[in-house]
Amino acid sequence: MRTCATAMDYETWRGIISDSFVPLEAESSPGHAGDAFRGRIELSSVGGIGLSTLHASPHTVRRTERLTGAGGGGLFKLSLQLSGRGLLVQDGREVVLEPGRLALYDTSLPYELTFDRDFSSHVMMFPHAALGMDPAQAGQLTATALDADHHLGDAVGDFLRQAAGVVPQLDPTVGARLARNVVDLVGTLVTDILGCSTPEGAAAAVGNRIHDDGASSACLPAPRGGRGERDRQRDQVVAYIEAHLADPDLAPATIAAAHFMSVRSLHLLFEDTDTTVAAMIRSRRLERCREELADPACATRPVAVVGARWGFTDPAHFSRAFRARFGVTPGQSRRAAA
Repeated sequence: MRTCATAMDYETWRGIISDSFVPLEAESSPGHAGDAFRGRIELSSVGGIGLSTLHASPHTVRRTERLTGAGGGGLFKLSLQLSGRGLLVQDGREVVLEPGRLALYDTSLPYELTFDRDFSSHVMMFPHAALGMDPAQAGQLTATALDADHHLGDAVGDFLRQAAGVVPQLDPTVGARLARNVVDLVGTLVTDILGCSTPEGAAAAVGNRIHDDGASSACLPAPRGGRGERDRQRDQVVAYIEAHLADPDLAPATIAAAHFMSVRSLHLLFEDTDTTVAAMIRSRRLERCREELADPACATRPVAVVGARWGFTDPAHFSRAFRARFGVTPGQSRRAAA
């Protein structure tokens, strides 16, 4: 089934996207409160999978803690940015959505999407079980760039882009099969990034695992060393992160490679802590930025340069992340320290 809907204001848009996806809030983005709003969504629903194309003016979408309790949990959403730019924040992680960027997020948890200019994107929504792996495993990659430095990222993006164009024209049965193929490819990408081992035949069976009760075992737990060994490895990783905070390429994949382990094994080192690798990197970078902004010897150094020195190459992203962490902008923090 294919539907199209258009909105000329935020209230109407909120109703449209809540009906098309899950309960959401929508409001103007900072700096665009007085601007006229336009939004359009084209949605195809086949075999329990939703495939939509959105075109809209700048705005912010939130799925709050309250709304997660209003229904719509148990689903993943895969976004492919086509034009414009946005910021996705979920579970302590954030990723800038630029054209070509693939990102995953989970409707069971609060999230926020902010678009600072006109944009368009494809969004695929599907049940957790359709991915063919434990949702908690896949959840390690929410609000991360799935396409970054990964050979399968471009293939998934191209496949999703083509499927979005042809699914509305296909027989529902054929369209559902094509949609499941896209989800299957996403599962392959996620599995490879995490370094999981997939049981023989799991990929072929993924189309039959769209149920409401229970996660798949397609991503098996990796062997774990003793507590002392894990602590030693984690200490090494933390020391490495501290020593490379200024490197803009510092990320779970590069850290794992430097320590001769899979990304999944790296995440397992931190599973019994109150943070994740990506959250630790961002938090420590922001701490270093705040220290430098308070240093009188750096008073003439532009705020954007301070952010760039510690891995924040996008000034707007740096400002938002800093304010979210400390409650003030970088400039306000510098003035307060002075």
